[in-house]
Amino acid sequence: MKMSLAEKRFVNSRIWSLWRKATMRGILARVLPTKGTVIEIGCGIGITTEQIAKTIPFAKIEASDFDPAQVRIAQKRLGKKARIRKADAAALPYTDAFADAFFAFLTFHHIGKWKQALKEAARVLKPGGNLYVEDLELRPFPKLQHFFLPTDGIFSRKEFVRELEKNGFRVNWLSGRYRFKVIAQKAYK
Repeated sequence: MKMSLAEKRFVNSRIWSLWRKATMRGILARVLPTKGTVIEIGCGIGITTEQIAKTIPFAKIEASDFDPAQVRIAQKRLGKKARIRKADAAALPYTDAFADAFFAFLTFHHIGKWKQALKEAARVLKPGGNLYVEDLELRPFPKLQHFFLPTDGIFSRKEFVRELEKNGFRVNWLSGRYRFKVIAQKAYK
């Protein structure tokens, strides 16, 4: 997952950290408790991972980011609260049915192979596991697409939901338009 230099500076700022903590509350209030394993992709410097750990304190957290510099910062920030590693969201280093929950906060629009990343989420989630996503619908804003890299990671909310359903998810909650939040459950086989 690539970010432009301007976006990377912004998402590593104190203002962004405060905003993320505030805007995550809506989706985190709907997280089901688990003592199992949860995965977060696109963890950045660990702001979102830290909030997940506070929400479900008994879960084992596996978080990843594509950028090694972000991974190093997150590792320092979180210590033993989570295992942080460099990983490509389109080829996750986990076994099938590994996790009870899967998180991605403002991540999929950075993934050129976002459809493959959704397939990976379905693969690593246990049947009945929940996917928690917050992302941006950028398709209606072509000028903004140049701010985000790669531009082939651009999708509409409708396209995103359709891909979830194609990968065996049932959408349980969908909120927002251009910054949307979705909770979907992986089907039982």
